[in-house]
Amino acid sequence: MLQQFKQENVFCKLNDLLNLDQILPRYIRDVRSYIISEAEGKDLYALPILVGYQMLAYRADLFDDALLKKKFYLKYGVQLRPPHTWNEFNLIAQFFTRRYNEESPVKFGTCLVGGKPDGIMSEFLPRQWSYRGKFLGDTGLDMISVPNLKAIKNLCESYCYSYPDCIDFLEDEQVREFTKGDIAMISTYNIHLQDRLDFSDQNIRFARLPGTSALIGGWLLGINTYSKQINESALFLNWEMSDRISVHSSLLGQISPFKNVFYDNELLTLYPWMSTVNEHAVALRGKEFCTSNFPNDRVERQLELTLSENIWNAILGKIPPEEVMKETQSQFPNAFM
Repeated sequence: MLQQFKQENVFCKLNDLLNLDQILPRYIRDVRSYIISEAEGKDLYALPILVGYQMLAYRADLFDDALLKKKFYLKYGVQLRPPHTWNEFNLIAQFFTRRYNEESPVKFGTCLVGGKPDGIMSEFLPRQWSYRGKFLGDTGLDMISVPNLKAIKNLCESYCYSYPDCIDFLEDEQVREFTKGDIAMISTYNIHLQDRLDFSDQNIRFARLPGTSALIGGWLLGINTYSKQINESALFLNWEMSDRISVHSSLLGQISPFKNVFYDNELLTLYPWMSTVNEHAVALRGKEFCTSNFPNDRVERQLELTLSENIWNAILGKIPPEEVMKETQSQFPNAFM
């Protein structure tokens, strides 16, 4: 929405109001490389103030159990560990789904975020990136590809091992179900985990998301063009983004996207997932459409709605996985040209 706000003159340009030479280098790598440089370019109209990271949460008691590790190895020939790929994710999820393994101590291997479009898209996109799929080509939409099909098939399989009634779930509902103790692992955002999990419970651990890339999300702060206190607002932004206030805000649960936050000992103790995010093994990125020249935000949103509906049709067996991208692209013949 930033580009639309910029075109509609909603926000003041911050370049002349803030000391950006001091603020920008303090952002962590992924926030600076994606949210700032790609979303805005040289002129900045809003700055990241809170950030969310997609990661894996899993039941440590299951993954550390010696008997379960032995059974998993005998069945699949590999060690039981937090999955590094989406194929491994499905293998482990199958092992912990009682429908496929009567000896599983839990009912389900995972729980998808199924809400349309944002939930199921957050499940699909990391899989798509890991298989090197994409939506856009040189001349517009180019969705029909083998990598995209592999991602859809992987997601369809994941649903076989998921808590089934998740079609309307967003992260809050997913994490709430996970905390009941009958799900082995989930892919979700830190901001939803930290609101609902007691991190003093050592039974829950965190790992980077399987594959090559994970989603990054967040909130930005800008100054209304029509404000009568523009200079005072700029002073507030400078204060809010200082190292001291960034740590204090993060202690209150709103994680600031600045480097010093991820090296603060008290925060690392309070939020054990932070050390996982600080590992640069997986690139954090945003949606492909957000960095592209689409006609307007309504086209982008409608495409996501259509794609998410077709993905669910494939998951539920209403259409073959091969038809998902064909059906979606056919409804947008002139989009992204």
